[in-house]
Amino acid sequence: MDDTPLQVASVSASTWRDGVDDVVVRALTYPAAPVEGSKARMRTVDLGDLRVALGTGALRFALSLMDGSGRISGRSVFEYLRWSAGERLVGSLGKSYLVLRPDVEGTVSLDGRKRLCLPPGMLRYCGIAHGGQALLIAEPQHRMLIVHSMANLAHMARAYHSEQFEQALRRGM
Repeated sequence: MDDTPLQVASVSASTWRDGVDDVVVRALTYPAAPVEGSKARMRTVDLGDLRVALGTGALRFALSLMDGSGRISGRSVFEYLRWSAGERLVGSLGKSYLVLRPDVEGTVSLDGRKRLCLPPGMLRYCGIAHGGQALLIAEPQHRMLIVHSMANLAHMARAYHSEQFEQALRRGM
């Protein structure tokens, strides 16, 4: 996997050529830095909290198929998080995964059928292709959803079974 850090720049939609959807541009652009003395704030997710939350929370998992429009359906997971249609979400990118949390200024939302349409750039960064599957992990205490590609799931399974094998070797199988 490429260790090059993701670089994101704020770009006004007016500078883009024809054919680029403003909604996608806004979804992929971080907010501008707050002006000194203003009440504006940057939305950040402390990914250190992610480790703690996943270690203590009552998690729920689902596999979801990504449709041709970049929508994932995870009704049971979304209901577990108490997310409803129209819920606005903000996304933060981890290393090949996505963390979504409710935020009134979020640029992503659940549609009327409780499907989540993710911007193409986020999907590409996470390695999830249209028609592919995604692993959804719901952490209800923080109403947080983590979206992983199947490659991440395979890595998790390999790491788990490798650890089990090493423990068995230490015990003398």
